[in-house]
Amino acid sequence: MGEHRRLRWVGIVAAGTAVCLLAFPIRAVKAEQPGRPAPNPSQTTTQEQVTPPEDPAVAAILAANPLTPRERIRAAIVLLKLGRMDLAKQMLQKVVSSPLDPLTLNGLHEEFGSAPFFEFASRSDLAPEGPQLAQLVFDAVRKFRADPSRVHSLVEKLCEETGEGWVQAAEDLIEVGTPAVVPLVSVLLDPTRLPAWPRVETVLARLRPDSEEAVISLLLSVPEEKKLGLIHAVTALQIRSAVPFLLATATCERCGVEVWGAAKAAVEALVGGMPSVRDSVRLMIREAEAIVKAPVPLGREVVSVLQWDAATGTVVLRQVTFELWRRERAAYLAQAAWAVSQDDPQLRDLAAVLILERLGYGHRVEWTENPTQPGQDGPPTSAKTFRMTEDFATVRQEVDRALAFLKPTLDDMNRWLNQCLDRGWNAGAWAAIAWLAEEKNPAVLNSGTIPPLVRAARAADRSLRFAALRAVLGLAPGGMFRGNSYLWDELMYFARATGAREAVVATPSPAEGAQLAAYLKTIGFHRVEVVPTGGDLLRVAPEVPDCEVILVSAAIQNPPLDLTLQRLRSDSHTAQIPVLLYAESEWLPRADHVAQRIPVSISVATPQSPEDLGGLMARVASLEGADRTPGVRRLEQARQALTWILVLCENPPQGVSILDLERIATAALEVPGQETLAIEILARLATPGAQTQLVEAASREDWPLELRVKALGGFREAVEKRGVQLTTQQILRQYERYNQSAHRDPAVQKLLGLILDCIETPARLRETGAALNP
Repeated sequence: MGEHRRLRWVGIVAAGTAVCLLAFPIRAVKAEQPGRPAPNPSQTTTQEQVTPPEDPAVAAILAANPLTPRERIRAAIVLLKLGRMDLAKQMLQKVVSSPLDPLTLNGLHEEFGSAPFFEFASRSDLAPEGPQLAQLVFDAVRKFRADPSRVHSLVEKLCEETGEGWVQAAEDLIEVGTPAVVPLVSVLLDPTRLPAWPRVETVLARLRPDSEEAVISLLLSVPEEKKLGLIHAVTALQIRSAVPFLLATATCERCGVEVWGAAKAAVEALVGGMPSVRDSVRLMIREAEAIVKAPVPLGREVVSVLQWDAATGTVVLRQVTFELWRRERAAYLAQAAWAVSQDDPQLRDLAAVLILERLGYGHRVEWTENPTQPGQDGPPTSAKTFRMTEDFATVRQEVDRALAFLKPTLDDMNRWLNQCLDRGWNAGAWAAIAWLAEEKNPAVLNSGTIPPLVRAARAADRSLRFAALRAVLGLAPGGMFRGNSYLWDELMYFARATGAREAVVATPSPAEGAQLAAYLKTIGFHRVEVVPTGGDLLRVAPEVPDCEVILVSAAIQNPPLDLTLQRLRSDSHTAQIPVLLYAESEWLPRADHVAQRIPVSISVATPQSPEDLGGLMARVASLEGADRTPGVRRLEQARQALTWILVLCENPPQGVSILDLERIATAALEVPGQETLAIEILARLATPGAQTQLVEAASREDWPLELRVKALGGFREAVEKRGVQLTTQQILRQYERYNQSAHRDPAVQKLLGLILDCIETPARLRETGAALNP
């Protein structure tokens, strides 16, 4: 039939060609007749150009007039093979514009498979309709496959089907992929389904590595009596990375004989023998230390783990950062090792500090998240916002629960805080500080050496220093203890913050410094300090509590570049501030060499524009270990520090300068939101400088009347405390201001008059006293 059509078409083409050949001579003869101009040959060709005939296959497709999505997609597939991308795209446009329900989309995928839709998505000449249609189909298929009721039905079929019927369910579950892991692993927690475990393990073997991680994560939280199926799966899947976690069960004296025996047999099957108790402890500790030290795998900054929810008796899926997940595993292994060797004080301390680190990290930097029930469509929803909670009471309760088996004392927690500081485990140190703060026992500061809380106030981590400051001032406000002078200096440091973005530039070239400062202000920095030498940098940078980045020229000297940066990193105030080491081309090798040895720093070519510098800021801010305290948080810390200073200024501790308090309060007058605290501090100081600032604040025309009235009240309080401390010139200036306010707002004029009343009242009282007692 097809051959007959081809012959017929060939005949038609031949006939048409013959007609054309016969027509050309006739036209030529007519052109030669007298009285007729001969036509231009080129014009004749253009006017009488014949449109090439349509491909019969294409014509047949168009004649069929496809209407349904199925027919149009089939037509688009054929048209692509015939090279008619334009017509194929028209077909896809009609499909995308037509109503497409999930049932239709799944039917299209079932009939045509994935290959045509991958082709639609990958061809630029079919955009945007091709990628849109492919996305609709794949989303519908994914949602259909991961539908909780469907997955549950497949798992039930896998477990209960007799004969070979379970094979199709297994293939369908393998197609489901990761969403099938949770319900499959849940089967392993049910001893009554022991006959179905091999089938479940067959599917889990095809879902690696998600299935392996799911089994290991559940080993950490599932009750011991429910671990039998997990241990069976570890053996069947040959998960050797689970051996340290199996050792925790294989050496557990509290576990049931059946579970204990299964864990021991699994270890023997995976590594060829069961280690001794001593070797088991050593292996668990070695694995815990390796987990803590290992770098975060690329692309695995966030992981999905399974956890047993004791309240509901179900498995939940959590999304957590890899950093928290590493701490959970390390703490589990250390605690299990100590349970085997409880007479080892070092193991006790290691288990404690790892548990503190896990709890502190979860409260201090881990994102908030909502667990997902097994089979729920999609990953767990997460706010993905980092929180810096200061709820010490809640942390204390969690620490007490987690460390109840160790029965910690005050000395224990002091020692663990020191160990966390030694190891650089800032989250654990933070949790220990929260516990000590809620203990409310001043004895924690009684020490022959510097107390751990005071030592924590000298840590490189800004939030850790602030937490230690809060704890100490809560335990002994104004008290005397070793290192207290340093603590007051730290209090002044936090109080000076304004929340604005600030930076420091160190360069021997004034022109270069001015240029970089202009770039920084263009991209949003409020203030930039430019210094010419390394010594100036070491002096200025630690005094800038809002410094977010330090730009250092590779040509900096006095002291040399490498020594300057080393000393910069040894100062707790600058240890975590990102350093951008820049250089011209001839200095770049030296800059690269130095930056490799200095933490939280990068070396780059000298920025040439604000946009260039802005991109570098994004890079340097993402460095591991960089301080990322936001401006709003710095402002909150400053407000709290001013509140503490308000208490201290009544009776300043030894070593605290009243002039320093005065300067800090004066600077706070210029920070929005801090004015009231600054006024109260100045009022309690009542020094000549404080009274001067209060009078000037009450006279400021750019302040709202409410704040000016508060400044007036502060001035009145200061005068009542120490009398008028203003100079004659300052008093005369106030009279001048009052006289110039005759045509001003009556409220402002009254305010200025009340200032004069405060100034005149002591003199009037003296005159009255003299008159009464001549």
